Amino acid sequence: MGADFIQASSLAALSGIRHAFFTRKGGVSPGIYGSLNAGLGSNDAPENVRENRARMAAALGVADGHLVSCFQIHSPDVIVAERPWTRETAPRADAIVTRTPGIAVGVGAADCGPVLLADGEAQVIGAAHAGWKGAIGGVLEATVAAMEALGARRERIAAALGPMIRQASYEVGPEFVAQFTAGDPDNARFFVPSPRAATRSSTCPASSPRGSPAPASGGSRTCGCAPMPIPSASSATAAPRIGASRTTGATSTPSPSCPERECPRGPRRAGRHRLS
Repeated sequence: MGADFIQASSLAALSGIRHAFFTRKGGVSPGIYGSLNAGLGSNDAPENVRENRARMAAALGVADGHLVSCFQIHSPDVIVAERPWTRETAPRADAIVTRTPGIAVGVGAADCGPVLLADGEAQVIGAAHAGWKGAIGGVLEATVAAMEALGARRERIAAALGPMIRQASYEVGPEFVAQFTAGDPDNARFFVPSPRAATRSSTCPASSPRGSPAPASGGSRTCGCAPMPIPSASSATAAPRIGASRTTGATSTPSPSCPERECPRGPRRAGRHRLS
């Protein structure tokens, strides 16, 4: 059984580019990691993760070990991949771009927004992990700029936003909203008032698609992907794992959990909102 995945029509239409948003099906991991866990930093057995990643690489048409991902830190930092690296030498960043045939690049997410980008004519691809910190910090703009430096043209870049947490499951406090509206008052359109009592305290709920229960601890799922225009930092939010590969190709893979959860903690005060 091969790795199970879904695709975005905007990227599937590009010649010479392969991409995938991998689901949790088609791997060998048991329990909460069942079954296609690609998380190098998880507590899953290393041999299971290696086999799962090999299956993902095969689905993308690249050699085993040529699907690369970085150590994600919720930053706007972008890495150019010219050759494979190991877990031990993985760079600290939140986006990867490449124009090297035979390299697959990927990012992982639990709540955060996984974004795949590609310029089919230039054969330049990118994958970005866009949580709210990275989004407001400019990780998507930085990814597009890095692709342009490799020969891509902004007007030719197609992008797809993968499965991520939805507004109904992401409650935030007024101080969170203020961070976005301080930079651009128009960002207020991404928030709606919370229906919860203003005095009630809570923490950010676990990642889950709208209307669905959250996965067990340590797990994540993908539930679809949507074509989107080149995104802005203000419109990206939190979500699951993604990757891109180039045979040329692009790929996205959900991982069991984001390396560092960015769930805003603490009591929610009057004026709570939900992030769109």
